[in-house]
Amino acid sequence: MVVVVQVVTRIVAFAILGILCLAPNYAARAETLAEVPSWLLGVWEGNIEHYSNARSARSLHVEQPDPGSESNAQWSVTGEKWSAAALSVSGETITVTTSAHSVVTLHRSSDTELKGTFRLKSGKTYEIFLVRTSSDADAGKFESGPGLPNQKCADGTSPDNVNRLFGAGLCLAAYTKMPLHPTSKTPVVVFLHADGGGRTSAAYLQRIARNLAEKLQVIGVSVLRPGYSDGTSKSEGRAHPEDDDYRRPVIDSIAGVLDSLRA
Repeated sequence: MVVVVQVVTRIVAFAILGILCLAPNYAARAETLAEVPSWLLGVWEGNIEHYSNARSARSLHVEQPDPGSESNAQWSVTGEKWSAAALSVSGETITVTTSAHSVVTLHRSSDTELKGTFRLKSGKTYEIFLVRTSSDADAGKFESGPGLPNQKCADGTSPDNVNRLFGAGLCLAAYTKMPLHPTSKTPVVVFLHADGGGRTSAAYLQRIARNLAEKLQVIGVSVLRPGYSDGTSKSEGRAHPEDDDYRRPVIDSIAGVLDSLRA
């Protein structure tokens, strides 16, 4: 089953320069913090292309610093804890150094898109694309982390609308793949798997999302139905042992997920 919805895309953020680099560069960094351009403020989200790690989604949050603050940027694997990042801006090019010493170089390709490279400490480099998902006015503070207001998963964390989607009180696991050139008008194609006794393959779901994104140039999203696991992620809820999974709570949850992607 394939459902197409329209959504403002989402994805990516940044971490922190090593302690040895902070002291000698404090004055220069403080100056950079005071000069963040307005076009960069807000939350940006996206994917590292062809990244061998299944967790390729990244999020970046940039805001003007409060007096005395040491960072105005945060970076995270989308849906996980934010970490402070070292941010520098030169014209329409930004450089972010993460807590893992990865270096992200991004160029402003439009008002809502950043494109560039993600270089690991080892030197291996990948393409990365980020799309603005909220402006500075509605992005919220770093401490709140990613997620949507008043929506909590069973473990107390918030859904991120990328790797975990919220619907009718349940958080469903998902895999999201961005196309090479996403925009704020790029459509979303959502794939829902058939019955499988509560289990399916992570490789299978990721391959579907990847093929959708690459062949149709859409945002491909594969969703695990309630109670299903793919070996690495699990959706909340219960999968009926006889595959009678078309009950009202299941349908309501899927409908809620689609609504959240339209938001």
